Parts: sequence; C-alpha cells; structure tokens
Amino acid sequence: MPDGEHRTRRRYCAAAIVVICVIVIAAGGWGPNISYFPPFLVLVDSVSMDGGSDGDDWALGMAYDSNQSVLYVTGFISVPGHGNDGIIWKMNSSHESLVQVGNTTFGGSLGDDAGYIIALDDYGHLFATGYVTESGEGHNIWIARFGLNLTLEREVTVDGPSNGTDEGYGLVLDDSGDVYVAGTVTVPDQGYDIYIGKYDSDLNLERNITIDGPASMTDKGRFMVLDGAGNLFVSGSMSQVETGYDMWLGKFDTDLNLLGQRIIAGPTSGEDKGYGICLSDDGYLYATGTVTESGQSYNSWLAKLDKNLNVLNNLTVNGPANGDDSAYSIGLHGNEIVQVGTYTELSGGENIMAALYGADFRFYSRITINGSANGFDTAFGVLYGHYEFVFVSGLITETSEGQNAWVGRFYIPRPL
Repeated sequence: MPDGEHRTRRRYCAAAIVVICVIVIAAGGWGPNISYFPPFLVLVDSVSMDGGSDGDDWALGMAYDSNQSVLYVTGFISVPGHGNDGIIWKMNSSHESLVQVGNTTFGGSLGDDAGYIIALDDYGHLFATGYVTESGEGHNIWIARFGLNLTLEREVTVDGPSNGTDEGYGLVLDDSGDVYVAGTVTVPDQGYDIYIGKYDSDLNLERNITIDGPASMTDKGRFMVLDGAGNLFVSGSMSQVETGYDMWLGKFDTDLNLLGQRIIAGPTSGEDKGYGICLSDDGYLYATGTVTESGQSYNSWLAKLDKNLNVLNNLTVNGPANGDDSAYSIGLHGNEIVQVGTYTELSGGENIMAALYGADFRFYSRITINGSANGFDTAFGVLYGHYEFVFVSGLITETSEGQNAWVGRFYIPRPL
C-alpha cells in the first residue's frame, strides 16, 4: 500500500476510534454487555461536480481500473444549447481525497444524452451504455468502448422499430469478452419493451431479444449480473394487467434464451421497480428496488433470492417523512450489503442514503446526506473497494448551482 494510503487509512481509523469512544461513553463505558460493535459507515470524503450551467448534473455508474487507483464515473451534465451531454469522469481514488483528473463527453447538440453504467475488461478497455439523441430517431441506446485514457475506440447505437425512446441501463462483461446490455426499446402497439443484447468485444451484435409484458405498456430491463455457470440475471420492471407496474426478474442462458422469470408486486397497485442486483459467493441473488405502499408513497426494497428467482427474504424501509424512499443499487462484500438510494426525512426532504446490512438483513447503520439547498439528493451507484472503502455516486442539490453530480467515499471501520 503506498505511503499516502497508509496515512489515509490511519486517519480514518483514528476517526473511527473517536466515534467508537463516543458510543462507549454514551452506553456507560466498557461493560460486560458491550463486547461487540457491528460495522458502520463513515463518510470520509466527497466531491460534487457542476457542469457549469447550474442545471442538472448526475453521476450514475462507476467502475475501477485493475489496481483500483482510478475510479471511472458516468452520467450526464447540463450544457447550454445542448441539453444534457453524456459524460465519463476519470478520478484518482488512491490519494487522501478524490481528485478529478480528466473527463470526456459524448452525444451531440440534438438533445439529451446520458451514460448509465460502465465496466472494465481485463485488457484495458472501458465499456459504457446509456442513450444519445439522434436526428429523427429520438433517444437511441448507446454502447461504446473507450481506452483507459478515455479515447473513444468504438460506439454503436440501437434504434427501436418506432423511432421512439430507446435507452440502455445495464451492462455486464463475461470472461470471454462478450458484452451484455439491458434497456428498453419502443415497439409499435406495445409501448416500451425490455431489450437485451449480446455483443462481442468490438460491439458487433451477436444476438438480441425484446420482451413485451402482458399489458403491452412500459417494460424495462435495468441491472444485470452473470454467474459462473453461464446464467444471466436481469432486473427491471414490467406492466401487468391487474397489478400495474411491477418488479421483474429474468434468468437467461448466454444465448439469451429465457430460463425463468419472476414478477414481484408491492402491496399497492402502483409503481414497483427493480434496480440493483448482485450475486453472493454462495450462489444467492440479492436485489433492490422500490415498492409502492398505501399511505407511504415509495419504500426502498431489499430481497434475497435463490437462482430460481424464489424470494427467500425481503424487507422494505419507509423514511420518517412518508415520502419517496427508493433504493437504486447494492454492493455485496462477504457478509455485508451496502444499499444506496433516497431517504426522506422530516428535515431536509429527500436525501442521499447509504445503509449497511448484514447478509441476513440485520441492520447495522445508515447515513443520509442533505445538500445545501434542501432539495432532491439521491445516490445511484455503489462500489466496494480495497481497504474497507465504499464509493457511492449520485447527485446533490446545492444553493445557486442546481443538481450537481456527487461522489462520496465511505469507510467501514472494524473496531472489534
């Protein structure tokens, strides 16, 4: 570990010791019943990025380079005369504070463009998906390959048959270099259909499918994960005739043949959306999203499933203000889960949320972050790193600047 990282970790450990001592004093000192402190989250560093027009700037997906010294973040920034331009930031994450060292924008002047998720392969390539606006076609799914210096090497777009809104939300790479993308395309008389595509490393299409839900309305694929047996799991949402907009999970083989699917409906016939999904070392799926509950608006949702998509355990969380509480991503490391999203509080409104759970869903800690403007603040991405660090991406609303892209670094001390 470089000397700078030694100093950084010692500083975070010292801060954690102070927090622990405060807890001990509040509990009445060391006693026979105080023998274990659960892990908890400490925010140690953050940076907000303003696109320059005081508009909407969001940070969405994240990825590391091979030694985890460089953090890549994608999203969009507001540009006068362009709307929103897609962007990839390159950040040095090995220093004592997060430092932006470069960026590149994509899209054009026709309308809004955005990057949703990025991933790195083992050969020095960065892959991204999102959407760009193209003349006469509206939003098209955008898939691109960059070098680690952010040089664009290859890009393709996907225009659905209706020239409507087509967007890419999820991307995952397999060990052979294939690229899987999930999103939505507009289809005549069917509304939005789930889109899943498989591409080679040069982004040549190998196979794609679309899935129309029973209500032929709005169906979207979002996050993706692959297991070691060649199964592809996709989360999203699908419109049902009886229960409205529900969470959807699909299981596919590597040729995109559907092996199984699961619809999960909340207790109220409203909007239930599936977002983050990950796989544990012992073969279980963990998924997160949002469900609508009567009198409580949106609540964040977390579930454990087997590989046949049977729900084994789940929980929902409602913030104290009964507002929109949503969970967009989860990170899994050993027996710990970090869930990120939005948490509504009586003071500050909708705030960035990062919550730490055990794999058995035991609650450990929650941190919320309110921007200076008391506006809408939320987290979209989460990424575990070396040395007990966790990175979170999202947006924060700041006075006189609007919504700024935000990246925070958290530390999980191990006191006992």
